[in-house]
Amino acid sequence: MQKSRSDRMFYGFVYLLTILAVVVTLYPFLYVVSISFSSVEAIDKQKVVLWPVGFTLSGYQMVLQYKELWVSFYNTLWYTVVGTLLNIVATCLAAFPLSRQQFFLRRKLNFFYRIHDVFLRRAHSGLHADYITRSV
Repeated sequence: MQKSRSDRMFYGFVYLLTILAVVVTLYPFLYVVSISFSSVEAIDKQKVVLWPVGFTLSGYQMVLQYKELWVSFYNTLWYTVVGTLLNIVATCLAAFPLSRQQFFLRRKLNFFYRIHDVFLRRAHSGLHADYITRSV
């Protein structure tokens, strides 16, 4: 099926806007990476525009020498792994009894879960799986 002239113009405009949005979005990231690999002199003289000038890894060497960075990295990994495992265990332990109609505390625990969800989790996080609360 042939597209009309107005459809081709519309799609051309949409593609042009998309490319513009990608360039405007990616340029700051590319600039930061270029700055991180450029020499201090090139940065001071504002010679870095798109690609690194006076390539050097001295910035990364300096940052990687900080002991606090590695402690923070370890803490992040620890909290992620242990927190994920504990949440999986807690979810599995709660999911089975709550899925049974004859479980005598089902309604009370579901109520507690919803209160906890509304006042604690949603207040502190915009990234929450709503399908969990909608399926109960």
